[in-house]
Amino acid sequence: CKVQTNRTGHVKRGATEIEDGFSVEVLQEGQGLTILGTTINLDDPTKFEIQNRIALGWRMFWAMGKLLQCPKISRRKRLQVFDTTVGSSVLYGTESWTPRKEELHSLESARRSMLRRIAGTKRTQSQTWVEWMHLSTSTAFKHVDQAGVRHCGEYHYERKWLRAGHVARRPEESWIWKVTTWR
Repeated sequence: CKVQTNRTGHVKRGATEIEDGFSVEVLQEGQGLTILGTTINLDDPTKFEIQNRIALGWRMFWAMGKLLQCPKISRRKRLQVFDTTVGSSVLYGTESWTPRKEELHSLESARRSMLRRIAGTKRTQSQTWVEWMHLSTSTAFKHVDQAGVRHCGEYHYERKWLRAGHVARRPEESWIWKVTTWR
């Protein structure tokens, strides 16, 4: 068992014996708890979960790197595989997030970086790094729109509204209504 506490003055951390043969680990201050792939942190839950999701996305991207970056496979198919695998792992549970602008920006930044790798635009010697970044990003986005790949921010808000509609249709006695409206 692991225990999180938001008591900043709590000095007893690590293994804590409750009774003979049973102890729990009291997590360090600011340390998150990962349950079924979701990081729960009492300090800033959304920030830590988004960082976790970006890391999971990169792991998934590199696990499928040969397939996603293979120029012999059509770009459209690679982008659809990217959206189905990497996109789904990054955006899992997005309806429960309350992200700030910076966090959505970091999600989009990671997505753009992965898409540039899939697009595979090579830099010529005459191009500056900035010119190449603009060209490769615009090339990737042109193909992304054609393949129907989800946009992180738009998908987040779409899922949030769908969740709100689901909760609004439930009776006030239901647990989902009580948990959502609880203060």
